[in-house]
Amino acid sequence: MGAAYHGFSQWHRLPACGLSPARGRCHYGPSGWALPPCRLKDAETMIYTTQSGESFDLEKDFSSPERHILQKLLIWKDMAAGVEEFRLKKREALQKGWGDSGPIQASRNLESITRDFEVQVVLRVRPVKPGQE
Repeated sequence: MGAAYHGFSQWHRLPACGLSPARGRCHYGPSGWALPPCRLKDAETMIYTTQSGESFDLEKDFSSPERHILQKLLIWKDMAAGVEEFRLKKREALQKGWGDSGPIQASRNLESITRDFEVQVVLRVRPVKPGQE
């Protein structure tokens, strides 16, 4: 995670637009959220890498409803008061579905990423002991 962590440290957008990290510009992820500077590669590929090193291509590995759920959970991983609230928001999002379409069954990939989000919630809310930062 490191000092540059702002909740999007695991997202990498690989556009064909010509922007590079050296220029210090950000690209935008789902729903226009700012992401850290990217690396150039294939056009419009969004990759998420978990802290354990598992990588997912959001276009290929998730359905549209699952991507919608992930967008909501990205916000909640940074706003939830704890893991219990994050899990509640996940259950609510899965039950509501995409555009009130009804329940969505979480895939193995969605479960893997949301477990990674839970770890990030725990790290964010844990008390910091004096002398640690």
